[in-house]
Amino acid sequence: MCASVATACGSDDGGGGTATNDGGASDGSLAPDGVAADGGTQDATAQDAAPLPPGLRFVGRVDVVDGGGTRFEWPGVSVHARFTGTSVGVDLDDTGGSELAVFVDGTEHPKLVATAGRKKYVLASGLDAGTHELLVWRRSESFVGRSEVFALAFDDGGALLSPPAPLARRIEIVGDSLTCGYGNEGAPGCHFSAATENNYLAYGSVAARLVNAELSTVAWSGLGMYRNYGDVDASAKPLPSYYDDSLPTIGVKWDFSKFVPDVVVINLGSNDSSTHGDPGQPFVDAYVAFVKRVRAKYPSAFIICIDANTTVTADVNAVVAAIKAGGDTKVESFALTGQNGQGCDGHPNIASDQAMGQSLAGELRRVMGW
Repeated sequence: MCASVATACGSDDGGGGTATNDGGASDGSLAPDGVAADGGTQDATAQDAAPLPPGLRFVGRVDVVDGGGTRFEWPGVSVHARFTGTSVGVDLDDTGGSELAVFVDGTEHPKLVATAGRKKYVLASGLDAGTHELLVWRRSESFVGRSEVFALAFDDGGALLSPPAPLARRIEIVGDSLTCGYGNEGAPGCHFSAATENNYLAYGSVAARLVNAELSTVAWSGLGMYRNYGDVDASAKPLPSYYDDSLPTIGVKWDFSKFVPDVVVINLGSNDSSTHGDPGQPFVDAYVAFVKRVRAKYPSAFIICIDANTTVTADVNAVVAAIKAGGDTKVESFALTGQNGQGCDGHPNIASDQAMGQSLAGELRRVMGW
């Protein structure tokens, strides 16, 4: 491995470990730089669930490639490992541009900014001898890039151990740029960049850590429940069009049995009402249909429908009322608070995300007894 932290070594050979898939604001944002918010072409390739030997544990939606690595692109996908040694690297292939947060024993190290192609990157070096715990967290959302992890690598006699045990609690959160962490490391006046988007510090991620739960995030900037940012109707593909995907930009499907949440949080509506006001009954109908779809996937989960935009408050309440009238009582609406400070393009900054995360954690404790 190269000596510097989180820099590309330019090697195409394999690494020293194996991977396994454990399974488990006003939103004025579309995919920038001409990238279509509909995710591009869809090849409808089924997920390959080929098992690999124990080693790395992934949380979130991933695709295990038979004979290859583990691919992912949704924000917040996390990689967990334990190892011995004084340094650790990763053998990773990327389409170019993905940013990953790196933590060793709870201490943050320089982020990994991936370039295109398969390389080895040093994640941390100069560690004390002994056993360490590694967390790698995808900061970026899907259109920024796709990553594929093959193995961890060591250059000092270090070795991969059994991964940390999974947490007992599980959350799935579905949303738009607020849930991605769009611009939360920026300042008023800045526009989208991968460098200012940090899903690890987004409100859903904050809330999950506060209630000691594992998190799977399904979120994309600019997308809505019924229509996307700036759209009059549902002619473009809204977020529910990608809900079945593990790799949404290429349409690889997800096996829902791999991550079964105790609670599903839905935060969509800001884009639906962004430029054309209250979308009304079509939004309500689309939302009701989506909640029923989530319920079919997760019969026992509690579903929280976040009201983060006063324009659609009545609509969200109508959705919950309709679901309850149909006999499903494990659903509530919730008015998320704390969205005050601004990052890029009017989105929450880190302080806002922290406050919003505390707000959501309080609701999770209330409805789930956590």
